[in-house]
Amino acid sequence: MKADKFDIVITDIRMPRMSGYELTKALRRMDFEWPKILVLSGYTDYSTEEILNAGADGFFSKPFNASAVREGLQQTLLSPLERWGRQAKRAGLFRIEKHIKGLSEGWSHKEFALGRNGFFVQLKYDQPQVGEWVDFRIEIRDGHPIRTFSGQGQVMWVYSGEKQGRTPGVGVEFRYIDEFSLRQFLDWVKSVKPLSSIPIL
Repeated sequence: MKADKFDIVITDIRMPRMSGYELTKALRRMDFEWPKILVLSGYTDYSTEEILNAGADGFFSKPFNASAVREGLQQTLLSPLERWGRQAKRAGLFRIEKHIKGLSEGWSHKEFALGRNGFFVQLKYDQPQVGEWVDFRIEIRDGHPIRTFSGQGQVMWVYSGEKQGRTPGVGVEFRYIDEFSLRQFLDWVKSVKPLSSIPIL
């Protein structure tokens, strides 16, 4: 990886000398965005949220569906506009609306955190289920660098109030970002270079 450039890496978790989790973190320290990383695992050494927080672009549990992995590969290699710029409206979506002062305040108060492929948002009571699609609209009062962030996503994990030591809320992977939000988000990604795909708070 240090000697050559690759578009994508598919790694298992359990390997000799270095785990796939450690490999993911090492690759992200080299470059926040490339190569794209998909992780496969049949064990529960690391949770979905830990793997995505480390910087993986996708995670598949064994036994995995080959067509799902193929689709994951295709989606991961699309440009952001191709991947998130086309709306695929789903009926009966859970709606997430949040008002925060600013992105840094949202992080420090454990309310909201953006990553390269999704976000974590604090939800203490009414929570969607893992796998459920959601509509989201995040209003950022200081407007820097994003004023309104809206679109659709899919819930990757849920922390309930009983999960000790964790902020109750959900990790959401982007499925669609509206045009205005997408331009601002891509500028933010270039500026901040976030290592996490979907961050943990």
